[in-house]
Amino acid sequence: MYLGCGCDEGRMVAHAWLCGQYYVTGGDGSGYSIVDKVTVM
Repeated sequence: MYLGCGCDEGRMVAHAWLCGQYYVTGGDGSGYSIVDKVTVM
């Protein structure tokens, strides 16, 4: 799971997405800077 943040109309926005070999949900995170990456086992 990736946690990221970006900017939308001058406001900070947060986003999370899941990926492995394929992106599962939340898109590919483009437009967001990765803040942290959590490995789930």
